[in-house]
Amino acid sequence: MPKVTLISHTPNPERTVAAAAKLCYSKSGVDDLLAGLTEEKTESFVRMLAQIGHESPIEHASFTFGIEGVSRAFLAQITRHRIASY
Repeated sequence: MPKVTLISHTPNPERTVAAAAKLCYSKSGVDDLLAGLTEEKTESFVRMLAQIGHESPIEHASFTFGIEGVSRAFLAQITRHRIASY
């Protein structure tokens, strides 16, 4: 039977994504950006990024899984279709 275990993850991934994207275009420093990122602003900004197709900031969030008990065919497919780093 397949088993998937979450090993680690980025705390507050949406906030991390929003801060990384905003830092590219802002004259403000990181501390000021983070101070201004309320939960509502973060949600709205990340949604806007997705709507305009600016997906690269999402790569700042990280989730690490342990995957066991799957076939080689499954592994070949998940590595072929770049949905993550291996």
